[in-house]
Formats: sequence, structure tokens, C-alpha cells
Amino acid sequence: MIPHAGKQPWPQGGPVSDRSRPGPGPGIVRLVIGAVAVLAMLAGLSLPVLAAAPAQAAAPTPNAYVTNQGSNTVSVIDTVTNTVTATVPVGGRPIGVAVTPDGTHVYVPNSTSNDVSVIDTATNTVTATIPVGGGPFGVAVTPDGAHAYVTNGGSSTVSVIDTTINTVTATITGLASPKDVAITPDGTHVYVPNSTSNDVSVIDTTSNTVTATVPAGLGPSGVAIGTPPPPSPSLTVTKTHQGAFARGEKNTYSITVTNNGTGPTDGTTVTVTDTLPTGLTAASLSGTGWTWTLATPTCTRSDTLAPGASYPTITLTVKASCRAPKQVTNTVTVTGGGSTPDTATDTTTIKRGRHCEKQHHHNSRHDKKHRLDELDTSHGAPRSQQPHHD
Repeated sequence: MIPHAGKQPWPQGGPVSDRSRPGPGPGIVRLVIGAVAVLAMLAGLSLPVLAAAPAQAAAPTPNAYVTNQGSNTVSVIDTVTNTVTATVPVGGRPIGVAVTPDGTHVYVPNSTSNDVSVIDTATNTVTATIPVGGGPFGVAVTPDGAHAYVTNGGSSTVSVIDTTINTVTATITGLASPKDVAITPDGTHVYVPNSTSNDVSVIDTTSNTVTATVPAGLGPSGVAIGTPPPPSPSLTVTKTHQGAFARGEKNTYSITVTNNGTGPTDGTTVTVTDTLPTGLTAASLSGTGWTWTLATPTCTRSDTLAPGASYPTITLTVKASCRAPKQVTNTVTVTGGGSTPDTATDTTTIKRGRHCEKQHHHNSRHDKKHRLDELDTSHGAPRSQQPHHD
């Protein structure tokens, strides 16, 4: 554990971090800083710390940067070939490491020389050395790349570096042997574990002041901030109708597609497919902006739909057959737009219709007359053609 400033002097050779303290065996500590993953592996007293350059880095190939405490260097690994392509001399006992979001520079705190080495990734050389507080340990770069936050375990401070001029522009006090550091994805707050006061300081990046202190367990060291999932659409479909349908008559369904997600649809085709039950047939389809195929019946469109908005309603007109059951369930599905599919059902009651009743009555009379003619036959002739007997 890093001693608190003013209470215990650093041992000869500089601060000894918890990461380099010998233990029963190798272990792993992982720190996520913005878009950069920092991996620290305990292996005796010589500690390598690795930071992978983000995918959008300007370097010709993606490189990993490993700080070597024992040799006061940074190893540059080509992640395509997994070979060391450069070794960069830095300050005394480097610990943390962070790559800027654009991948052009690497910031390395040197715990015994009390400074930060800035490496240009195009040349893999140190282009600046920035004095900071005592025993610098962790480092994180804001998402916009404008500032680097360095924890100083020896002086119990945090140094704020302006990356455009590579100069400390603010020093935040009131911490207690801070170690790692992490910045929220929106860049508004910095979280710093204090190893001797057993809490976490929350720093407002606008004012560079501690605005909250959160109790933690004993000897807090590492910190990571989860990244929320990116905004995405979530299309839902609803289908409604009014009252009961009548056999032999036309009736309508209303179909509405709504985006209940956090992001707009992605411009791919949105398809609405209606699966009609037995007894119903499609008579017409309509809807502003929709392209439809009545035979299926299917409607499509590709314009984006904002979160919370709905496409114009689709009107599906159907005709119920005279033999339609008393109750049917209609099913509609929406797919595409970058969303997972959604399905809705609408249970519909079908009653007798006047058209079907008239047709049924006419057919009944015709059938009755036909049966009488068949019963009253003589010598193969209908009753109307039999001889009359007085």
C-alpha cells in the first residue's frame, strides 16, 4: 500500500505499489480507462502494465504498450504479428499507461521520477516529460482527448494535464494515497480509489474539484466504469379493430408501428406482415408512405423512425366469409430497421351478417322445394307434371 504523504517516507528506490508486492503467486488486475483496457500482471517485483491502443488509432498497425517497472521502459507490441517492434526508454519505475482516443500519444506515469512521459505513437519516442506530484501511479485520458488525469500516491493528489500543451493545469488535493483512475464515458466525472481512507473520490471535470466521497472496502485499488450499450431501435407493432365483424361484409384493422428504443431505425427496410386467419381475406391496404402487396398482405418502408415516434397507421380492410368461425385471431409481425422482430395478435368476434342471412334463406327455400319435387314424383316425373285425378 502506498504510504500517505507526510506520514511515511517512500522507501529507497521509490514507491512500491500493491501490484509489485510479492505474493503467493501470479495474479491479474484489470483497469478499463475510457476506451483503453489496461492490464496489470503481478510477476515478482518487475511489473509490466499493458494498454491497447483503440481501434481508431492513427498508427499504421494497432499496437499494445507495456510499461516495464524493472527496466524503466515501454515495450511496443505489434498486435498483428505479436512481436515487440520498439522499446522506449521512459522515467523511473513506470506503472500506469493510457492511450489517447485518437491513438496518437501514450501517457506513462513514472512513480520514482515523479513525472509523466508522453510517447508519440508515430515515432515511438518520448516527445515530452511532464512533472507531476509525488509517486504518480494511474492515468486516464478524457474521451475527447483534451485532458489526462494522473493519480499521485505519494502526494495524495491528482494532476490534470492539458494534452494540447502537455502541462499540468490543475492539482486536486484532499485524496489519500490514490491509485487507479477511471473517467465516465461522457467525460464529466473522474473516479479515484483512495487506498488508505478506504473510499472513492468523485471529481467533477468542469471544476476539477472533489464533489463526492463514496465509502468502499479496505484498501481500494482498481476502478472500472461500465460503458452503456449504444442507442438502438426497438420496434413494436399493435393491431386494433372496432366492434364485432359481420359475415359477408368488409371490416377494418388498424396497424401501428412504434419505435420504443433509445435510437432511430438504421434505414434498412421495415416490413409489416399480416397473417390472416381462416375466414378472412384481404380486400385493401393503405397507409401514408407505405408500399404494400395485398396478396401477402405486406407493407414496407425504409425511412428512419426516431425514438418515441410512430409510422403512419396502416389500414387493412378484410372481408369475412359466410362460413367464418365465430371467433378468429389475426397476427401481425414487424421486422427490420435494425430492431428485433415484434408480433401482435388481435382476437376478433364474428357475427351473422345480413347478406349471408338472405343468401342462407334463399338457399333454404330452394333446397326445400327441390326435396318436395324429389318426394312427389311418379314414373320419374315431378309432381307438377303428374296427371290430375278428380
